[in-house]
Amino acid sequence: MISQEELVEKLSSFRTLPVIASRLLVVLGHPESDPSEIARVISMDIALTANVLKAANSAFYGFSKPVSSLTEATFRLGVNWVAQMAISSLVYANVHRPATGYGQTAGDIWRHSAAVAVT
Repeated sequence: MISQEELVEKLSSFRTLPVIASRLLVVLGHPESDPSEIARVISMDIALTANVLKAANSAFYGFSKPVSSLTEATFRLGVNWVAQMAISSLVYANVHRPATGYGQTAGDIWRHSAAVAVT
């Protein structure tokens, strides 16, 4: 079993969220941000761009005309939805990385964390 001191030392090796997440949170937190500014930040991440465009063009929303720009997708989906999608996809990428020092798989740590949160 790993000691508490060893665990704390290893915490510095955790990957933080990408810079894109930080920039996006700043832009989304500003009350005067517009969809084009939000789209500019999202466009810096290819996977996030694809996810937002895919969601905006999904049958769930029932729009007859497909979306081809991030600005239009952001406007259609709304700032809150885009924020939730961005944060969850960026966090998801980090959740499945192994957490050295815990002696558990990344999935086990995630399940434990979710159980603690629910409790």
